[in-house]
Amino acid sequence: MQKTTSATPLDAVKVEQRPDGQADIWLRKNIQQEEVTPEDGGEPYTQYTADEAHIVKAMTQEEAEAAFDELWDEAVAAETPQDERIAALEVIAKTFTASASQLAQIRTAASLSVRAMATSLTDDQVAGVRSFLRDWKEGEKVEKDEPFNHDGKTYRAAQDFTGQSQYEPGGDGLESLFYEIVIAPDGIIVWQMPKGGHDCPNFGDKRHYPDADGPVYVSKRDGNTSEPTKDEWWELDG
Repeated sequence: MQKTTSATPLDAVKVEQRPDGQADIWLRKNIQQEEVTPEDGGEPYTQYTADEAHIVKAMTQEEAEAAFDELWDEAVAAETPQDERIAALEVIAKTFTASASQLAQIRTAASLSVRAMATSLTDDQVAGVRSFLRDWKEGEKVEKDEPFNHDGKTYRAAQDFTGQSQYEPGGDGLESLFYEIVIAPDGIIVWQMPKGGHDCPNFGDKRHYPDADGPVYVSKRDGNTSEPTKDEWWELDG
């Protein structure tokens, strides 16, 4: 969020469409009109100020106006350093207690925050905030690298796709669309051969091996592509 100043009146929502179907969306709050008298004695003039946030979405002017509050929260969340957002969300997911109405508001804000950074989260970060991921739904688009939930399990998309009943998560032979992030009951991921940057363990990351009932091993390096017990790059936790 930043302060913006204009010589002409400001709209609460401004949308400019891009050739690729996305749109630049500027959102403004606290719009004010000010009369300014220059210190050098020049002619007084009128200026307009507002708190402004920017986000890129495939939306029309009408859609952005209708979803103003949700877009504002998402844009502001996206400007918060990712490590700070993840830490705060993990605390909320584990320990927060409040009234039902407060929880609903917090969950909405947290879910929007997660959505804003979802494709850049590592699998370990996903495990900590998975309760705020969106659910897979038939007919809804999923972005490449986006994590999502379905039927009590967590997945990550390997490519852009639209949910279809014949490709429902959990079916066989769908590895080209998504893979499961296997999370044990204690919240620690079960080791699988890494497929890329998102699921490649870094120094200090933990994995159950060989399955959810197996012991926990700790990675001793970043970008660890080796298998626990096979070399010196893993050690038993504790």
